[in-house]
Amino acid sequence: MRQSDRQKFAAIATGLLLMGCAKADAQTATPQLPQDLETELALSAAPSHLRGQASVFLYDPETGLRQSQAGSNGYTCFVARTDIEELANYLEYRDDLLIPICFDAEGSRSFAPAWLYAEEQRAKGMSARDLVVALKSKVTAPKKPGVSTMISPFLRAYTPDGMVATLNVPHYMFYASNTVFEDLGGIHFSPVYPFPRNRGGADGKAAYMIQMLGAAETAAINAEYAQMLKRLCDVRADGAYCLDFDTVNDSLRAQLNAALGALSAKQEPL
Repeated sequence: MRQSDRQKFAAIATGLLLMGCAKADAQTATPQLPQDLETELALSAAPSHLRGQASVFLYDPETGLRQSQAGSNGYTCFVARTDIEELANYLEYRDDLLIPICFDAEGSRSFAPAWLYAEEQRAKGMSARDLVVALKSKVTAPKKPGVSTMISPFLRAYTPDGMVATLNVPHYMFYASNTVFEDLGGIHFSPVYPFPRNRGGADGKAAYMIQMLGAAETAAINAEYAQMLKRLCDVRADGAYCLDFDTVNDSLRAQLNAALGALSAKQEPL
């Protein structure tokens, strides 16, 4: 792909991240999701061949995340309400976040316990500031490479500019402790290339190398979970959990057309 085509493709893909958001700042109480809906949302973060044997934790506002399904493949999946990687930056508990995330066996040992601890302590009344301090000793750096899968079509979380939005950004996060932006030439976000994420109160131990899924894969996931996304949209009257699918689909279509156009264009001689 020529540089101009690559730049055009990247601009279109970045537009998907920004335009595919349903922004809302409402602080109304977050309803507890029906168990079947939350289970489906949690498992949507994992590749299809891993879902059936993964451990699942469901949210209880009185106690935090509690195991509802015991797995056998080492994977742990849940929907977090507290973004422990951003908590140090904003020092607030939000009541509208939904973060479907799965960890492989290594992440289940090193990272997942901190997420579970955060929800338990929040339910017990620990302040956000105190939780940030406590988490410094709860996150354990992984001992070997691994991956956290977040390929769900739905993510309600902080954006890089500090807003909170409902996003359609399926991606993989490979463990990369202490990786910083400068290690990859200062890339903070890319829809095409891997980029590092190293934020929050865990002193760099919870760093990842992120790889976004392509337009074709994202479109397939969106189609698979169309009914789940509709149910999520209906949960809140303020529309905070709704995706603007006309915009999302237009952006995906534009990305695919750009890629096909680059393939069909006359190739420059090497």
